[in-house]
Parts: sequence; structure tokens; C-alpha cells
Amino acid sequence: MDITNTRRRRHTMLMIEVLPPIKTKNRYEFRCILKGKDFNFHEAVYRCKSVIKGYGSLTESVIRFGYISKNFEIKHSEMWDSIYPLCFLTRNGGPLYGTKYNQAQIRFKYPILEKVRKFYIERAANFGLSIDVEGPTYDRSFEIPTNGTVLAFGGGKDSRMLLGLLEETGYDPEIYTAGEENVPDIKKAKIVRAISGRLLDRIMPALMSGSKTFMNGCGLGEAVLTHPWMAYYDWGSPRSLQEFSSLMESLGVSIKLQAPVCILPSNVIQEILFKRYPHLYKYQLSVPNPRLFKYRQGVPIEKNLHVSLCKIYHGIDFTEHCSEKLFKRLLKIFVSDQLKILETSGFLPHREYFDREMRCITFRMREHSLFREVRGLIPDDWNDNWIDCIHTYVYPEINPAFLKIYKEYAPEVSRLPTKDNSYRIAI
Repeated sequence: MDITNTRRRRHTMLMIEVLPPIKTKNRYEFRCILKGKDFNFHEAVYRCKSVIKGYGSLTESVIRFGYISKNFEIKHSEMWDSIYPLCFLTRNGGPLYGTKYNQAQIRFKYPILEKVRKFYIERAANFGLSIDVEGPTYDRSFEIPTNGTVLAFGGGKDSRMLLGLLEETGYDPEIYTAGEENVPDIKKAKIVRAISGRLLDRIMPALMSGSKTFMNGCGLGEAVLTHPWMAYYDWGSPRSLQEFSSLMESLGVSIKLQAPVCILPSNVIQEILFKRYPHLYKYQLSVPNPRLFKYRQGVPIEKNLHVSLCKIYHGIDFTEHCSEKLFKRLLKIFVSDQLKILETSGFLPHREYFDREMRCITFRMREHSLFREVRGLIPDDWNDNWIDCIHTYVYPEINPAFLKIYKEYAPEVSRLPTKDNSYRIAI
């Protein structure tokens, strides 16, 4: 799917110096020095905290990323020393994300693979970033045997539904996750602590496992193509995953990356998990429990509302992670914000299809007592039939066994219906 993001960022250069990685049997960590950042109160606080944590400096901005394994030895390879930092630094979710910077010069203090350098310069351009990568490079083919299936496991509805799907269709995946709280019911899981907490630190342990097939739980909302790419497209889109698989093949490593859930809207994923795999649904952890997480006044968690709407739409109790009082508050804010959206800058690129789904569910559930305060505000054009369908055109090569199960819950469509010319679909 393809929509165009017309937002523009100020052209500002950031200098990033990548230091040699710290590699032990249970640690894989990168540290980078950022030069050219504005020095302000928040930057000063960050530098002080980094010094206290033992990796930073009061005179320079130092970032760190990577992971620490809890119950397994990391399978290191020089190949990852090129892929990991370049992927982290050039994606829409790295240190340039959400800042004024859309240009950067990255300097490596150690040799990196030339093929990987070129790949991520192009990837950065897809994300709307202009990146120059300097430092010594080399070419090499790696002999890393791969076998089996691995699942990058987040603990939420997408990865839990995918785990149930894999087990039902005869797979026995290795499971890698960032945090024990994600897997209280899965004793075989390989557990890491993500140093930065960002997406890539949660994905890389599974990618480095030596498996031949890599599975990632991303739904339809992450497979939307924008120009520039939105934050999750590189790990949620079959097209992007295939490009990465081809890069790995060019380095001599056979690994196929798949996101079998990407043809389903979030609410259908939630329904399948709840109805078909109740033993996995029981431990779903999509959002923090309000009893364990202190919400800041005036900063509600929209994902909490999204998950709650997906549940209420299918008659599933949501109050374990969202009280009715919090639900009403989040719903009121969401409806108010959505009604203003045409007066401002439109949908956020990484939220459009999640927001459209939330709109539709809000419209359809408007007679429910919990929606009383917003009932009269909801426009008829918030209704969208696509939220009940399987979007096979997004991933035509989907495993037929998976598709057969999906069809028990929703019909297929050939393309996403549109009501205007505000976005278009790439098949």
C-alpha cells in the first residue's frame, strides 16, 4: 500500500561517529558520538544521565544501543558489525527520528562491508534521510549455516497470534524476546535486555540466531508504504523484508524474512488470538497495566485505546489493561483529535491505518454505553469495510496454510477500498 507523506523537516546536518562494538558472549553493544546537536536543557540532562550510567560524557552526546542476553550465548559475526549500526542509524526510528535532522554523516572507526554501506545509504533515502557513510570498507562472503525458524516475539497480540499460527501449522520456532514479562508462559524463550529499547534492539537477537526463516509479527498498519517510508515499513513490509533477504544472500547467508500477519487488520488479529489460541491470549501484553504503569497527566496512551477498541469490537473484556474511566477519557481525546485532523496536517504516516481502524470501530460501536459521550460527534464517513477483511494483495506469497486459517474469520479483498484521492494503493 502506498500513501504520500508531504511533511518536510528542516535540512540540518548531524555528525555520527561509530565506535568499535563491545562484544562478549552475552553482550553486543554499540556506542556512537553525535556532533552537531543543539545544546539545550534536555541535552544537558541526557549527558548527565549518560555519565551516571557509565557510558557518556558531559562534553559530547553519546548514544548506545544493542542488547544483553539473559540465558544464551550470542552468535557473533563481523557481518552484523556492519548491518546492526547502519540499520539502527539510518532507519525512521533511529537517532534522527522525530528530530529536525534529516542529513547525517556517519564515520566508522572500524572497517564495514561495502555492500551493506550502499544498501543502507539507499534505505536512508527511502526514509527521507540523506546519509553519507565514511570509513574503511571491505568485501567478503560469509559461511554462516542457517536452519529452522525463529520468531521475534513482542508479547502482544500480533506475535502471540503468529506463534499460535506457527505451532498449529507444524512449525517449532525458536523464540527471542526483550524482557521476561513478555513470556511468563513460554519457558523456552531466549531473553534479552534491549539497551536502547528501540525496535531494532528487539529484532536483532532473533535475526542473529542462525535460523533460515525469520518471522516477525507486524500487521496491516505496518505494511503501509509512504513516501518517505514510515517508521515500521522496513520490518513490516514483505517488499522491504525481501530486499533485506537479498542483501543477506549477496553476503552468502541464506535467510528468508517473513511477516505473515501483515495482511490482517489489528482487530482481526485480536479476534483470531482470542478465539483460536486462548492459552496464548491469556498472557497477551500489548500495553502496560494501569495498575503497574503511572500515566502522566494529559499524556494518554493511544495504543491502549486501540487495543481496547479491537477487544470491545469482538466482545472481549479489556478492563484488565484499561479501566472504563480511562477508556472514556482516551476515547474522548481521540475523537476530538480526529475531528480536527483535516484542519491540521493530516494523519501521522505511521498511524494512518491504525487511526482509520479506530475510527471505524468507534462508528460501529457508537450505541454502546461506553461511547455515550462521543456518540453524537462521530461522522458517518468513519465507517470502512476494509477493517473486516484479509488483504492478501499485500503479500500474495502468503503460506496457503496460514491463509486457510485466516479465511475462517474474514473474507479476502483484492484491494483496499478508497473514498477519495488522499492515498493510493501499491500492489
